[in-house]
Amino acid sequence: MANPNKFKSVSVPIDTYKKLSYLADGKFLDAKLTISKTIEALATRAAKKTGYKNGKV
Repeated sequence: MANPNKFKSVSVPIDTYKKLSYLADGKFLDAKLTISKTIEALATRAAKKTGYKNGKV
């Protein structure tokens, strides 16, 4: 079982899941990613763009 201190699960609509699957298949980065890594990469990119750094704004 996953460590709840490190991992959380999310629910997304099916349409969003399909978009994430499309992006995970090498469209977002040059490598094939899992859905969770795709979400992580998108969140990291958006956080950097808005000024989020190491847990501080």
